[in-house]
Amino acid sequence: AVLKRAPSHWWVRCRMAEAYLAKGDTAGGLRQFERALADADPLVKREVLTWYGEILLWLGDYAGALAKLDEAIALGAKTFVYGWRGAAHLKSGDTAKALADLDSAVCLDAKDFEACVWRVEAYRLLGRSAESFRDLDHVIASGPNNFWAYFNRALLRDSLGEAAGMRSDFEAIPAD
Repeated sequence: AVLKRAPSHWWVRCRMAEAYLAKGDTAGGLRQFERALADADPLVKREVLTWYGEILLWLGDYAGALAKLDEAIALGAKTFVYGWRGAAHLKSGDTAKALADLDSAVCLDAKDFEACVWRVEAYRLLGRSAESFRDLDHVIASGPNNFWAYFNRALLRDSLGEAAGMRSDFEAIPAD
């Protein structure tokens, strides 16, 4: 109903895209992102590209995510874009670029807990446990319901042979 009255309302269009994806209709969801891009005012195009890049990251299309996120950054995007681009770099195997982007994300917004947790993953993969624990302590103290932080801390503790700590963290993850 909203889109019938305001077809260029990008935020509603992107939410609709997520709804299609949640229903398992990937093609329908991606079509909605394309429509949002086509209708986007130049000032909000970077926001649509950022959201689209995030979705491609979660769908496992890391090259596609990087392309959208690079384009968003070129247009001046700053909110969440570096965290998701860092994650896409990490999943693509480029840890150095991942850390640079994740550091930028955390510098821009210390409350970007998703970027912090992605940075934890990068540190963990590099064997930099102290830095991983530092970020995890920050995230868990700030948002004790962040199950990704507990999951990552459990993986970190497992890699260090701390079975009891790993179990404790897995038990802290909400059942839902």
